[in-house]
Amino acid sequence: MNYQLGNKETLGDGVRRICREQIDAALGISWNGSDPNHDAVHELRKHLKKARAALRLGTKELGTKLFRYEDRQLRDVGRLLSEIRDAEVRLQTIHQLHRLAHRRNDEAALNEAEQLLDFELVNFTEAFSDWRKKASAELQKIRERINDWPLDDLNCKKLRQVVQKSYKTGRRALRQVAKDFTAESFHAFRTQVKELWYHLRIL
Repeated sequence: MNYQLGNKETLGDGVRRICREQIDAALGISWNGSDPNHDAVHELRKHLKKARAALRLGTKELGTKLFRYEDRQLRDVGRLLSEIRDAEVRLQTIHQLHRLAHRRNDEAALNEAEQLLDFELVNFTEAFSDWRKKASAELQKIRERINDWPLDDLNCKKLRQVVQKSYKTGRRALRQVAKDFTAESFHAFRTQVKELWYHLRIL
């Protein structure tokens, strides 16, 4: 089904289904092949973020302790790939700068930086060569617990409260960006906007 609640399911069942579907999609990526290429890493991390956003809709029903535990488990699977993802982003940035420098006939320094970052990415990829096995094992464990999540009493009021809180947090993050203009504040704002976007898609 789509990344949204259905008319013929309870809200709790809908949240469980959405989380299950996103985890299944992430499992499909982790089982497919052996090399953590850019698309695989990006798509797997995206499914995990979508699952975490759906999970947050049931925060009150799950309770703080259970919510934080499951959210942390999903987050930690994504962190298995964070170093690879960061290395890819740095290398892509150098590629873009390289194209700009080529137009200005000033490529020597960027050539050296590109080689170093390419070497870094290869090393991370080799160091995390067993990421698929680890990710699959953790995702399977989370998936097996979904049916036991206490979401049967989830209602529209509770969903609305979560989305309102997500919106307010995003507004605070936006004010912080305008205030200090740092990379950290931009990242926090972007993260919150993504979560709100996922919530609105689900609703």
